Amino acid sequence: MPSKKIAQLNPEQEALMPVYWKKWKDLAICTDAIDKDKAAEAVKNVYPIINLKQPEIFFFDSPYAAIQELIRLLDSAKLLGKGISMKFHRQLFSHICSGLENQLDKKIWIRLHHQPCFPLGNVQIILRDELEESLTEEQFNALNSHVNNLQIPMFWAVMGFIADYCISVLNCHCDRQKWKALQLLIKDCGLFFPYESLCLICDRPRILSFDEHKLPHAEGGSPAIQYRVDRA
Repeated sequence: MPSKKIAQLNPEQEALMPVYWKKWKDLAICTDAIDKDKAAEAVKNVYPIINLKQPEIFFFDSPYAAIQELIRLLDSAKLLGKGISMKFHRQLFSHICSGLENQLDKKIWIRLHHQPCFPLGNVQIILRDELEESLTEEQFNALNSHVNNLQIPMFWAVMGFIADYCISVLNCHCDRQKWKALQLLIKDCGLFFPYESLCLICDRPRILSFDEHKLPHAEGGSPAIQYRVDRA
């Protein structure tokens, strides 16, 4: 661990910042169908890191289909175990983030967070809103905690960009096992619902439409986010 924090970027490092952000933005908005083997491996890599046994994996064409399966599992009293979104964030993201932040001057850390100009958070909001709208009031009340357990790797691209830039360009140090696990989740996995004993993995959207302001938007009343099958 360096004794002094990095306080200034040289011209070469400055020039690479938007290059690395484009790399991770492109990964975030990828609409290729997932490779199920790679997606399952990406998720299974994380469970031992957060001190859990590898889960049973289920695949779905969309988060709407996964939600319907959750309803079925709950009705059949299937043991899901607890939702583990907080474990993901504490033991994976927070650990990587705090370790890198400690090696940088505060001004550089803030700049890295402000570099992304593509509002991926709006995609996350729309996905959650549409999931909620697809449920009846009774289903929503029963599944609210499960919707909150949804993990959206495209939203993690900002963290991927920051970590990649800090490690590859600024030679910062971090837990390599956790960094590799985070990269694989963003690169290879669609949305997923992680539980202690199983994980529901969804395919990526087949269409992500954005307007000139880089906000999710589609013409003619079509959804900005569309999957390979209808909600049904």
